[in-house]
Amino acid sequence: MATLSAYLKGLRTGDKIHPAIVDTLTNAGCVRTNLPSDVPEFFTTLDVTASGMASCDAFKCSYVTWGEGTICFSKPDADTELLSSRFMGCHLALLTDGRTQYGCHIHCRQNSSGDQKANWNNYMNSNTAQSVTLFQPDVNWSVKYRKPIDPKLDEDYDLWGIITPSGECYSVLVRAATGYIYFNYPGNFRSDIVFIAMTRTRSIASPYQISAHCDNGLSANSDNDDNGTCLLI
Repeated sequence: MATLSAYLKGLRTGDKIHPAIVDTLTNAGCVRTNLPSDVPEFFTTLDVTASGMASCDAFKCSYVTWGEGTICFSKPDADTELLSSRFMGCHLALLTDGRTQYGCHIHCRQNSSGDQKANWNNYMNSNTAQSVTLFQPDVNWSVKYRKPIDPKLDEDYDLWGIITPSGECYSVLVRAATGYIYFNYPGNFRSDIVFIAMTRTRSIASPYQISAHCDNGLSANSDNDDNGTCLLI
């Protein structure tokens, strides 16, 4: 079976997405758990951190959930692509800290007490992560496609983000062919999700200049930081 990104690249607009992928999102839900003992020390200083994980072996991907007002993080399976959903202003990151790889969905909402930008930036400033790939999956699709959550809508859209083990980042637009995609998973995430569009997206560019975490648009451990951008949000 192909990787998730390779599979999606082969779809045409309107093609139904394989149920195994959709089931992965549904089964993961949004799980808030006590922090395991082996997480990066900085994570233990946060007021609220959530974790949730599910894997889709058939398409070699690991899914990390979204959580309101949190940094959701998990440990992806080795050599799998990181997937997350429900993006509007949030960011997705794949990082290595203490020789362990983590996937993070970073909740970002301007002028909100739950916005996690400051916590993420403090973590980047702590200089403990050895490798980071970070990007914002919303490529202005939310303005055009995301509708108010309303059960009466005959269709609704969602934005997915993917980071591959090699640091490639993809934004994916999907919708429900019938019914709607309700914002609070699980249970209401319909099995009839169809593919709309997919685009490769550059890692985040930031005006901040922190030499330890400068990014050339691929990952923080790259040898080429030609544009001097860094991994703050």
